[in-house]
Amino acid sequence: MIAIARARALRAERGEKVKQSPSRIRATSVSDWRRLPGWSKARDTEMQRWFSAELQPWMNDIRSADIRRTLDCSKSYSVEIKHGKRFPHPRLMRPLAALAGVEYPERFP
Repeated sequence: MIAIARARALRAERGEKVKQSPSRIRATSVSDWRRLPGWSKARDTEMQRWFSAELQPWMNDIRSADIRRTLDCSKSYSVEIKHGKRFPHPRLMRPLAALAGVEYPERFP
């Protein structure tokens, strides 16, 4: 781990771009999400409000390991979602609602 951090720091010092790992999440890609009929930033904002009001309170009852398994995401991302430090992308809200047993609104894709 330390060697990886050193290598990244050296690349950053030399001005080289640090390649980001591709997302492992097995959901609709962000680009495909944005191509859905009726997609808009306003709709995504509406979904985030719904998540905060309806779904986030249920996240405390769900283990981060279950979130991680459902979304196939990293441990840190699942913990941040569970504790409300991060909003999941709207494309991930349907599987989270199913995991929590919360009804997903029909008006959302």
